[in-house]
Amino acid sequence: MNKKIISMAVFLLMLSPLLLSGEELIVDYVEGFVEVHTRDGWVEVFIGDIVDEDSSIRLEPGSLLELSGTNIHLTLTTEGTYSIQDLIKSSTERSTSGVGSLIANKLLPLGGSSSVGSRSAVGGVRGDFADEETFSWVESEAAELIERGKQLLSESDFEKALEVFKEACDFAYEDEVDEVLYYLGYSSYLLGDIISAERYLSQIDVKQDSSYYSNLILLKGNIYLETFAYQKAISLFDNFLTTERGRILDPSLKQTVYLMEAMAFQGLGNREKTIDLLTKTVEIDNLSEAGKTAERLLNQLKS
Repeated sequence: MNKKIISMAVFLLMLSPLLLSGEELIVDYVEGFVEVHTRDGWVEVFIGDIVDEDSSIRLEPGSLLELSGTNIHLTLTTEGTYSIQDLIKSSTERSTSGVGSLIANKLLPLGGSSSVGSRSAVGGVRGDFADEETFSWVESEAAELIERGKQLLSESDFEKALEVFKEACDFAYEDEVDEVLYYLGYSSYLLGDIISAERYLSQIDVKQDSSYYSNLILLKGNIYLETFAYQKAISLFDNFLTTERGRILDPSLKQTVYLMEAMAFQGLGNREKTIDLLTKTVEIDNLSEAGKTAERLLNQLKS
């Protein structure tokens, strides 16, 4: 046999394990108790560990995990057992579908007017005593900081905005705290810190009459999609659509909610519900960006 052919065969034989092996991911962050399934069974993972693509990951309640690889970043915040390959596939499908960028465009203008306003002396003074000059400064501090933070968000200075909202939290009255938490979560999300964003948003006592209520649903829902918490996303959207605010929702916003919920059902492998929600999205307005995206995804599912 030709020596060159033999050499090439040997080279390919040596290379084959590399060609067949899946991508390796590194554990960037872990909190709580997280395990990876190996040939030796379930083994606890720590920051810096390497996880193979064909592995399974198990999170105990309250645990958090961040993994990264070549052009991939995975964040898990919900208990359960996950296939790394399925997570990568789901993340890739979402990024290539165009839904991720569509939702991101919806999230960028999130904000609206602040619900924080001036207060009477009875509700505004902290402590038992405050002179008139001090009271005038304190009652407007949180509102001024929120407006300043929103301006920084509009200028894409997310890190500075986050610091301003943290400062606002120090001055916020009880009925102002939830709005500040919303902007803390939003700023953290824009900085790519999904874990902190979810922590801030989970502390909010959600009220339908809040000026940021619909935006909060979109933001939390998108975080659930990005962290593969599909059942949480479905429950959030279903509950939202049955509320008074959800029933009178702007058609464009309702389209986005239907599309996001469709992605959640697709993540769970429920083809029937995915098609149903994509169809509803198209029926609202097939010429909108959401409608066109849904129609394209429908055609892919039916082909």
